[in-house]
Amino acid sequence: MKLTISTLTAIVLSLGVLYSCKQESKRSQTPATATNPTTINSTTTLTYNNYFRTWFQTNCLTCHSQTGTASPKMDTLALIKQNSSMILNSVSQLRMPKTRQATTKEISDLRTWINSGLPEYTTSTNTQTSLQVTYNSYIQQYIQSKCLSCHNVGGPYTPDLSQYQSVKNAAQQSLLAMQQGRMPKNQAAATQQEISQFQAWITAGMPQSSTTTTTTGTSVTYLNFTSTFIQTNCSPCHTTGTNQPRLSTQYEVQAAASQILSSVQGGRMPPSTSGKYVSQTDKDRLQQWVNSGAQ
Repeated sequence: MKLTISTLTAIVLSLGVLYSCKQESKRSQTPATATNPTTINSTTTLTYNNYFRTWFQTNCLTCHSQTGTASPKMDTLALIKQNSSMILNSVSQLRMPKTRQATTKEISDLRTWINSGLPEYTTSTNTQTSLQVTYNSYIQQYIQSKCLSCHNVGGPYTPDLSQYQSVKNAAQQSLLAMQQGRMPKNQAAATQQEISQFQAWITAGMPQSSTTTTTTGTSVTYLNFTSTFIQTNCSPCHTTGTNQPRLSTQYEVQAAASQILSSVQGGRMPPSTSGKYVSQTDKDRLQQWVNSGAQ
């Protein structure tokens, strides 16, 4: 009887081990679910601010920044617009990013965004921003990226387009050159979206800045805006570099909030040599963040 009990015990234990091994085998054969840190809700309009700013920072800026060694540079939306066809081609052919292959969805999202005119912001039920085109919010950035290498004081071509008034005086002439494909020179032709934006600016009376207000249901915070703003416009000099103030943590950024705002509004930061450009929209959001207590 003792022998029988011992035998039964051994059998039960063996079955338990066998069941455990089978379950472990099943788990090992189940493929891991791939996660993409830069996914976005399929119903959300793709913009630079809500998706592609972070995507480029994560996948491209280690090499394609002002401090990197690769070209083209992709630090700002203006530079990305300037090289959008090349970027899409490289990503579609899986030559970029270097560290991994872009997913089918990422390629599709990038193509959709470029075909829609590479919008910076979108409107939603929580954030409703006037789409009025002004010199400060769009035209200045376009001129700087497409025209100023030739059309500047002392440059090889006229008219000089380095100031608001001179751009305003030459607006109709510039629009015609864009429509006829004569400008910009030595670059991709102006897209229909860019021509439409320029035309809308002229039709609106060529305003320098917006006279409309922005109503936002969601507060501007360090997490939803300022952190990305600092990484885009102040890194690496004020984050991993030696420049003061140090802006590598939330506490440091909040402590220097007023100083940051003053430097950005005064045009001292980011420095003109960095190739970075802060839109009027971002200046307004930074102002809103400071006014609300820099939280």
